[in-house]
Amino acid sequence: MQKPFSDIKVNTPEVQDQERQVFKESVISHERPNKNGRAKLFLWIFAVLSMVALFFGVSGYFTSAKIFVSPQVKTFSFKSEPINFSRTDTSGVHFEIMSLKGSVEGSVHLDTTATMNVKASGKVSIFNKEKKPVTLAKGLSLKTDDGLVYRLQEGVTVPAFDDISKAPGSALAQIEASEVGDTFNINNANFNFPSFAKTSKFVNVYAVNEGPISGGIQGTVYTIEEDLYKVETSKLDQSLKDKLFIQAQAQAPAGYILYKDLSVLVPDDTSKTFQSKNSEAVIKREGKLVVYMVKEISLMEYIKSYTKTDFSTKEFTVPELQNFVFSFQPSQDPESVSNINTLLTIEGRIVSVINIKELKQLLLGVSKNNVEKMLENFPTVASAVTKITPIWQNVLPKDENRLEIIVNPPKELTSE
Repeated sequence: MQKPFSDIKVNTPEVQDQERQVFKESVISHERPNKNGRAKLFLWIFAVLSMVALFFGVSGYFTSAKIFVSPQVKTFSFKSEPINFSRTDTSGVHFEIMSLKGSVEGSVHLDTTATMNVKASGKVSIFNKEKKPVTLAKGLSLKTDDGLVYRLQEGVTVPAFDDISKAPGSALAQIEASEVGDTFNINNANFNFPSFAKTSKFVNVYAVNEGPISGGIQGTVYTIEEDLYKVETSKLDQSLKDKLFIQAQAQAPAGYILYKDLSVLVPDDTSKTFQSKNSEAVIKREGKLVVYMVKEISLMEYIKSYTKTDFSTKEFTVPELQNFVFSFQPSQDPESVSNINTLLTIEGRIVSVINIKELKQLLLGVSKNNVEKMLENFPTVASAVTKITPIWQNVLPKDENRLEIIVNPPKELTSE
């Protein structure tokens, strides 16, 4: 059936223009949402990247780092190495002398008895205020204020009064009681010389005991065998030496090291026997400890020279310095020596001292990859491990408060 004429569309130019306009509007309406989506995507990506950049940038201000460094270590060995210590030559290993006096006591049980008649004896210091020296003969009598009489066991010449120092002349002498018995055992006394009565010497020449006057005894007493007495006194002497050495360490001046091996105990009593009226007795040992104090810097210089280390004495330490073992032959008058010949035995280490402050200033703001290269200019450092927080940072902080230098103690000894 033929459509009505009115339903038939005629493709005229006007109709075609309308169709084109509708098509364009349809296309534009479809393109606009796609462009808006891309713009939003770009904005999100930019925002994320900005936040990431801001995060990493800000995190740089909170960067912290720890550097674990190990010092250089070198071993050395002294096997009976001869060393000379001198009080006068400051170019070598130098020492000074300290002396202290003290006493200790120990209880002992005595089983042996004996009948004895022994005179007390001891030492006195004789002083002379005369302007001329005074010669005193062996056997000359001395008398205490209490009337006890003793005699010189040796002849002695006492120097004259010193006008420059205004000090009387003095000399030591051995004395012995005029009679046996413990009545003559005394601790402190002043002596005059009766033979000088009615002369100026009676006032100007006098004596004072040095240590106790002892050993006087009469009758049946308890005694101890010589060998056993030697053992007991040896124990007491060691105890006295330990006691006085502790006191010496407390009094030692800065810059000096004290070694017990470099000290000599001089007991006041050198007798080989001991007597008591009772079986339960107390042995008292008195004496003087002479300590040879070693100047630390001079000993460090010797170690440096011996080991041929390149470090200065301020750039290394010796952990075993206090453990050095010395052996030497003591002098009969240990306080008067000016040189000591010793043998040193020790296995030790030279450990470099790392200047943390200087090292920190050197590494501030340095790249982690350049740390090892920078340490080439720091010879006291053997190795280093760097840890930076946060982990993505690769540059050490510029703020010294955020950089920590930790020195690891040496675990292994390196050979020369």
